[in-house]
Amino acid sequence: MGDMMSRRLSRFLFSAVAAFLLLAVIPSAAYAADAKIAFSDPSATVGDEFGVTMKFTSTSGDVLGNTSVYLTYDSDLIEFLADRSSSNANGGSGTIIVTSGMEGKTEVATQLYFNAKKPGTAKIQVITDNSEGYDSDGQSLNMVQIGSSTITIQAKEGASYSSDATLSSLRISPGVLDPEFSSDVDSYTTSVSLDTERLTVSAVTSDSGASVSVEGDEGLAEGENTVLCVVTAEDGTTTMTYTITVNKVEGGASAPEGGESETVPAEELEVLAELESSRSLSKIGVTALPSGVSAPAGLKESQITIGDTKVTGWTPVVAEGSTPEYVVFYGVTDDGSQGFYRYDMTDKTLQRYFQDVTSQTEGDMEDQDVVTLYNNLREDYMRMRVIAIVAGVIALILLIVLLVVKASSSGKADRREIRQEEFDDAPARKVRARRESQQSAERKLTQEERYMMDEEPEPEEEQEIDLIPVSRKTKEDSERLREEENLLKEQLASNLAAASKEEGQEEDFEFLDLDDDE
Repeated sequence: MGDMMSRRLSRFLFSAVAAFLLLAVIPSAAYAADAKIAFSDPSATVGDEFGVTMKFTSTSGDVLGNTSVYLTYDSDLIEFLADRSSSNANGGSGTIIVTSGMEGKTEVATQLYFNAKKPGTAKIQVITDNSEGYDSDGQSLNMVQIGSSTITIQAKEGASYSSDATLSSLRISPGVLDPEFSSDVDSYTTSVSLDTERLTVSAVTSDSGASVSVEGDEGLAEGENTVLCVVTAEDGTTTMTYTITVNKVEGGASAPEGGESETVPAEELEVLAELESSRSLSKIGVTALPSGVSAPAGLKESQITIGDTKVTGWTPVVAEGSTPEYVVFYGVTDDGSQGFYRYDMTDKTLQRYFQDVTSQTEGDMEDQDVVTLYNNLREDYMRMRVIAIVAGVIALILLIVLLVVKASSSGKADRREIRQEEFDDAPARKVRARRESQQSAERKLTQEERYMMDEEPEPEEEQEIDLIPVSRKTKEDSERLREEENLLKEQLASNLAAASKEEGQEEDFEFLDLDDDE
């Protein structure tokens, strides 16, 4: 019985271990929650204020954790109003950062407010490379849908706007346009190397009130790719699309390393605008990006208006505030020196721009520190979680082993006690058997004495005395048995007489043969 209980206990404990291990593994292999980003698509009139709703939603129903979404918008068509928007949205100059924390929600809605500057179709899009989100357990969210906002801006009634939707300049890097650019030609081809992932496009509109957007310039695939430059006139309705067919093949043009430019004669550079430092007499002629020159890494391309001319520049991603601290241009000096120049928008100073870690703004560095700290804390949490699970499993296994050993020892002790009791009880059983045997003999003698004293014998005892029927024996056997029986009766009578004399009683006994039929 002890072995059976031990086996049952072992099966129960191993089942408990299996259940515990299953529960321990499930959280470690938890799937990432699904989420989406959606926007509203409002309409507005030039000069009006309008709002756009952005919703970050967990489609799988999991509670959201920390999220950070970077947005871009057409700053030449709409102006971001940071003071009117939700407190978790900050930015300006074409970039917005929307953040949220551990609020215990499955959806976070953010209101973004803008002012419509010019007619046209403005876009608000998510910068997927910089955006990230986590659920409440620290698991990275699986973005199943990332939307965008399209804002239709109508011209004011009675206002006059230009319908010019042409480009005055179009340059690419790496590669060369074929045929040579002309504002009347809208289709071009070029070839780039297999290691080229992005085509840098520098497009300048003929009319300062027009806007341009570039599509398909990133993530170039091997073979044929299509890059579109869509120009929207000031009136917001007239458009013109310049198409660049990019062949990504072996032997195509490669971007120069480190953003260094190929030597281009200064006289061939078209000066679009001039910047002058308020603290020096230096002037820089701002030009379009020459062919074969790579745009500065880590900066966002923006359309900047200098005087009455719109030119292409590059600004840092703004974490806070409404305007970036500086803008980078490609320019040429009076002595023919050319390259990238940094213009400080606060101090109005000019200096050569060198691509290094110092090009990051203080806000960018703070954001990176926060992200790095969060990632380190998350890694520590996951590491401690694994250690806790392993320690729990080891402790449970040791507990099970201890219980099994204890159960086995208890069963053996029970069996030893039973055997010891049986051994200790053997002499007692023998004594009881002898006592019962003596009592049985005494009971038989007493029955015979009662019989000799003419008491009524019990039916069973009469049957025991008449053990052998005469019909079953021969005549000689019957006589012999009768003689033995008579001798036994005489002996009993003699014993009784002797006992009576010792007690002082004298009685005469006459032996009667009760069984004599003659």
